[in-house]
Amino acid sequence: MAAPALTAAPATSDLVVSIDSDTLYPPRQQRELVDLLEGGNAESVEFVTLRSIHGHDGFLIEFPQLGPMVDAFVSERAKAV
Repeated sequence: MAAPALTAAPATSDLVVSIDSDTLYPPRQQRELVDLLEGGNAESVEFVTLRSIHGHDGFLIEFPQLGPMVDAFVSERAKAV
């Protein structure tokens, strides 16, 4: 069941990126977020997991992996507008 704030929010397209070694926000919690978004007003939700030995800081360090994912996600959404 989605949180009330998610069902009241405008429809969105979302990209959720998890880092396999992140202990601050572990992949399990990111999957829960995806489930909540899918139960809310999300038009689409993409979930990807980066491999990194850097834990939570992986999103800063693994730009060669993350950058193309974000670029592709934003580019696809821009085409739809």
